[in-house]
Amino acid sequence: MILPLTRFTLTADALPDRLLPRAGGARFALPGAKELAAFGDLIGDEPSARPGLPPPCAPREADARESAPFAVPALLPEDVGAGAALHCALPLERMGGTHARLDFGLLAGRGEVLLDGERVARFENSPLTLELTDALHSRRRQTLTLRFDDARPAGVCGTPVLRVGQTARLVRVNVLPDARARTLTLRALVRAETAGEILLRVLPCPAQAAEAADEPPAARETALDMRAGETREVFVTLDMPDEPFVPGRLYPASSLRVTLLRRLPPLPRGEKHRFTLLRRPPEPPQPRRTCVRCDELVLMTGCPGDAPRFYVPLTRSDVFSPPDALAARLRELGVTAAALPEAGPDLLYQALTRAGIAALHTGSLPQGERERIARFACVCPAPVPAWEEHSAAALGAWRLCAMPGMRRSPRIGASPDELLEEAAGFPVDADAPGTQDVLQWLSAVELRLCAEAARQGRLTGPLCGADALKGPDAQEALRTALAPVHVSVLPLRGAWWTRSHFSATVCAFLPEQLPDAPLRALAVLEDEAGTPLVRLELPCSGEGGRQGLLEAELPDAPCVLTLSTRLLAGDAVLEQSALPVYVGERGPLEAAFRRS
Repeated sequence: MILPLTRFTLTADALPDRLLPRAGGARFALPGAKELAAFGDLIGDEPSARPGLPPPCAPREADARESAPFAVPALLPEDVGAGAALHCALPLERMGGTHARLDFGLLAGRGEVLLDGERVARFENSPLTLELTDALHSRRRQTLTLRFDDARPAGVCGTPVLRVGQTARLVRVNVLPDARARTLTLRALVRAETAGEILLRVLPCPAQAAEAADEPPAARETALDMRAGETREVFVTLDMPDEPFVPGRLYPASSLRVTLLRRLPPLPRGEKHRFTLLRRPPEPPQPRRTCVRCDELVLMTGCPGDAPRFYVPLTRSDVFSPPDALAARLRELGVTAAALPEAGPDLLYQALTRAGIAALHTGSLPQGERERIARFACVCPAPVPAWEEHSAAALGAWRLCAMPGMRRSPRIGASPDELLEEAAGFPVDADAPGTQDVLQWLSAVELRLCAEAARQGRLTGPLCGADALKGPDAQEALRTALAPVHVSVLPLRGAWWTRSHFSATVCAFLPEQLPDAPLRALAVLEDEAGTPLVRLELPCSGEGGRQGLLEAELPDAPCVLTLSTRLLAGDAVLEQSALPVYVGERGPLEAAFRRS
């Protein structure tokens, strides 16, 4: 039996009014209750006032807390008071079976799990599986409690599932895809608790609904004659039904329904039906079941695609944050690939697969983790190098003086102040408040240039550090450079010397559906007064690609120029963006720090 748990009760010291249940109307009252209210002093309002009765018991702590119905999966609201907890009654008294477990895809936040008031596990932003076989054998209803700390976000990500089986169970199931052979190899570890014939059934469930003329996929069945307590590993090879995964494109993943059945023995021969003396003829015998379901799993599968050329690193807190919110945020920024520092929960890979975001991993994963996540189409098996963490802000500003994406390394032992003095041409205090604001902005400019270089095929690997996407300027820079419709401009350097020759490559990235009006790409380099120094306007074909080269002679005084681009369809502006160009005499970033 598979029972999703979606109805919980939220309790806390204080709940917002919007969560409290509303009264459905006037309360029910017995006839004459209003008239008897005037004689309350005679009959006693409190039980203790009644003669001959013992004093009432002290109210429980839970009775003083506010409660409200709460549907999961969901995160706890931010304005919920301290001591938040979720409660759910497990109807174990009416469930027949030999084993049970409760699977949580991901529990966000920190806290503990209690069963009838007894702590059975603790969690901290992690998936959780509770073994409830002993509780099942007690054959009584028990209360599950999820008690959260005050840290937020917190809540239940993914629907909790109570799985109750009998006589046999699926201990572990992995699906290993082979993109070249276009096959899926299912490896299942089956354990029998009683002797008998066990049937492993694998049913492919394609993402696209089959047409009437197409034959539905057939199930593959494997019969196992097992002894009591025996564990056996089973391999099943199936065809891969999906198209390859393409980063940046929504992916309709398929799934495999893996069912474990126990075949019932046939009725003994010579058994006769009993007839009674009633005049009514007996009812026809019902068809007898031949199999009993023992356990079942539904696993997402797919066909992996090519590895992405560039990606954005994530932190561990990102990996174990709510998966749907993370996938939506990455997709809104235009990210098509992310590098994870460690293997995440299954819910994360499900969300990334549906959103079309490839998942890479920095370093090598344990074999068990690799086999667990191999079935997801978004996973790229080859590890990628970890991002080298230096003084990211000062190093990013220093790298602006070279070609975008060059990833040059400073000399060994160079301090942030020395890097900034080399870039600005005069001493700069890296810890000054004004300097920190400038460095944060220059980090966003470097991220914009790296993303433009990756978009034009001139950079591979990570675009930034794992913590670079925390600021709004960096998010806006990435959102602009990775937009679906974008006129990309890539200067040869991020910061320039005075009286040097400026050049920038202009490319256009266009989706398939655009207006029928003729398209034009416009790039303009302006000075601080808004006077154009050079202007490039070219007709843009529907296929996009490289449009031209913007060249100019830079001024002989330190300044901050503006490089703006537009995509025009007639008189309408489809997309526009701007990029600062720093020019200095003592150092390429002299103008950036001169105003701080």
